[in-house]
Amino acid sequence: MPIITTIQQDCGNPGIMKQFSEISLIFMETNFTSMHAEFNSDMSALTYPTTFTPISQGTWGNFNWGKIPWGGSSGGQSRIRKIIPQAVQRCNWINIQLSTAEAFTSFGLSGISLQYNVMSSRQK
Repeated sequence: MPIITTIQQDCGNPGIMKQFSEISLIFMETNFTSMHAEFNSDMSALTYPTTFTPISQGTWGNFNWGKIPWGGSSGGQSRIRKIIPQAVQRCNWINIQLSTAEAFTSFGLSGISLQYNVMSSRQK
């Protein structure tokens, strides 16, 4: 069950072939342990999954007693970077779906950043 589904990301021109190499999710709040992303494109109708895991702060045993809540804390501002699955990197546009199935968690997504290079439409 997707929480967020983007419109096609074509970087302003759906007629030019691109290679999407990296995605960054920018959060104001990361109070979750993992978020799942699925990618598909105009060149591949199959979806390809990946998982985003925020860096937690104050893991058990690395802080003084009583300084942070029991079990450590996650959250705060974060930027999580991942490489886009190779099968959907080369395309005219890409679609992204984000989901999480964790109870009693929250997140504040501030933005999505895609890194890409313009490519020739000719293929060998």
